[in-house]
Amino acid sequence: IDDGSKDGSVEKIQEMIPACQERFVRFEFRYRPNKGLSETLNEALEWCDGLYLSPIASDDQMLKQKIQLQVNFLEKNLNYSAVFGGINQIDDHNKIVRTLTRKKEKYSFKQIAELDYFLQAPTQFFKLSDIKMIGGYNSKFRIEDWYSYLLLTKDGRDIYIMEEVLCNYRRHGNNSSKKI
Repeated sequence: IDDGSKDGSVEKIQEMIPACQERFVRFEFRYRPNKGLSETLNEALEWCDGLYLSPIASDDQMLKQKIQLQVNFLEKNLNYSAVFGGINQIDDHNKIVRTLTRKKEKYSFKQIAELDYFLQAPTQFFKLSDIKMIGGYNSKFRIEDWYSYLLLTKDGRDIYIMEEVLCNYRRHGNNSSKKI
């Protein structure tokens, strides 16, 4: 879903549509005027019907092992709603500036409410049923993820972080979190 980008992304994606339709069982490309991140994620949730959800920003990069490691973890650890991992921060030329990881840890509602957590958004990987159960993303919040983490853990479920680096995170002046 292109949320009203003005940088030529739509044209680039349209060029890729035939390759995507050939490669993927289900593929759809939508573009429309900007509605914001939460509205876009909720629109995507209406279309999703798999077991997991792994939203990632267009300027970040998943590493090859990300999905397999996270699926394996959630398949073996049914009491978790989500699993995250470490990141490489990269610059505009894809050069790794630094690596951020933590030791394996689980986070509870209390830790998230007190902002005592390390969850890197590009690595997020959720049970789709749990995200749908909390009603998706609340568009009243500019940073949608923190509130979602609270809702996911309020009934005693936890969120886990792996030690492994799972994504390259592009850090720049236009990151949403830097604008708030």
